[in-house]
Amino acid sequence: LRSGHIHRGRLGLAWAARRALDRGRRPRARALAREALQGRSASPWTRMVAHHVLGRAGGPRSVSHLAQAARSADLVHDRLAAAADRQAFLALRSDVYLDYLGALLERNRTEDRRRALGVAGRLRAGWLLDELAKRTDDGDDESVRRWHDLRSRLAALLHEVEGGDEPRVRRSGLRLHGTIQRLEADLRRAEMKLARRLPIPGRHDVADTVDELIRRLPHDDTFVEYLLHGGDLVVFHARAGRLRVHRLEGRAAVVEELLDSVQFHLDAQTWLADQPGSLREAALADRLRRLSDLLFGTVPLPDIGRLWIAPHAGLVQVPWVALPVGSGDPLVDRVPLTLVPGAESAARLLREPARRPRTVALGGTSSTALPMVDREISDLAALAPAATVAATTTRNEFLTLLETHELVHLAGHAVFLDGMPFASGLRMSDGYVTVRDLAATRLSARFVSFGVCSGLRVGREHSDRHAGFVLALLGGGVRTVIGPISPVHDEIAYAFDLALHTALFDTSDPCLAFSSAVRAVRELDAQPAVWGAFHMYGDPRPWEA
Repeated sequence: LRSGHIHRGRLGLAWAARRALDRGRRPRARALAREALQGRSASPWTRMVAHHVLGRAGGPRSVSHLAQAARSADLVHDRLAAAADRQAFLALRSDVYLDYLGALLERNRTEDRRRALGVAGRLRAGWLLDELAKRTDDGDDESVRRWHDLRSRLAALLHEVEGGDEPRVRRSGLRLHGTIQRLEADLRRAEMKLARRLPIPGRHDVADTVDELIRRLPHDDTFVEYLLHGGDLVVFHARAGRLRVHRLEGRAAVVEELLDSVQFHLDAQTWLADQPGSLREAALADRLRRLSDLLFGTVPLPDIGRLWIAPHAGLVQVPWVALPVGSGDPLVDRVPLTLVPGAESAARLLREPARRPRTVALGGTSSTALPMVDREISDLAALAPAATVAATTTRNEFLTLLETHELVHLAGHAVFLDGMPFASGLRMSDGYVTVRDLAATRLSARFVSFGVCSGLRVGREHSDRHAGFVLALLGGGVRTVIGPISPVHDEIAYAFDLALHTALFDTSDPCLAFSSAVRAVRELDAQPAVWGAFHMYGDPRPWEA
């Protein structure tokens, strides 16, 4: 066995150290890891695995070893085009970062807190969006043609996925589900092949990114990032140049249980609307109150100019605007708020001013189940006479709107597959625009609003945490995205979108317009499961001419 490890070289020794550690043989693991690191010829892969083993084995230098493992993981990420086993790397990289994060939080010094916030941001970096951001223009390449063909076939399959009256109750059956899964696997293989040929953008130093966020964050604004880690709820809270970290031990399971209940109430609202709902409303109110106590118990809300929230894992599905705070007022009435994928995204948004979009485009696809779409597009066109209007929008037309206009609104329907979020699609007149289509499109849009069901929904599972329409758009350079995280009725979507854009064109303030639209829906239907389903992601600052 040992001769086999030596034959495989230093990487073989590092993996042998990992296996020894998994079996509880710590001295043996340390010895093999140190042997793998001897000399200067160890590759980033070897250093990542070996330092990770030494960090997990404990000792006075464990945090230092985990930090070196994370740095090596970054190097491997930057050279991912040459990596032979991408999935093994991705699985191990998550372990490296999570272990490093836990060690920093345990030591809990000022610089440790800043580094921990940066590591949390890396967990939401979105490796697939990084890969697709290369956006090849070589349409004659056989691999590119194969990739585009697979995406088109996936979009066509989504027509068969929808159920009867309620699109989230799907009767697709095992055959269709298996077909989509196989096509997803083909897409992943095609993307990996493309990624090996195309260059990968470099990464910024995370510590500098966190310092930049704290320095650039407006004085009255507060940034809060939530992470479920090791059974605990970890809250990063930055304001006025200071960063605090609170660890609520053993609360992760409680939060997950509340999230499951809240998500059920939001999803069920569309098909249970005609049934008596007093018990359901009381149950949801109780869940929202308990969630609010957990999430804001360590965050002072008075005197906040704006609130930037970076939720991880299932927290992306929280109806944030409806959380009761203080005396019971919903959060949207207390403070303007926005969501961001993480600290790195917020820092990137703050690097440049919030500029007013110069061109407007409106798209939509109506149907017998969506009679308000045509009226919505017509009324919005009256607000913006210079807008480009694409009624009965096709797949290519919508992608072209995103490529050529800076403010884009889509009305219609979407299918979000919780089990396969990358396969989800926005319904057009001739098929579906999938998450992968959005991620692979060269975007000019700065502001995108969705009047579609589950337009801002995101995958909850660890392996799917980067998947969703909103993250594909933000990864492509869109600064602000607004829409619902669950199914919505046609008239509710119409009321929200009309109020949003009326206020937006009057005030040039996305955050104020979003709050006004939420209140307009609340006047129509006071149930938090209805008006609380809307989210705003990205830059909340008023537009400058």
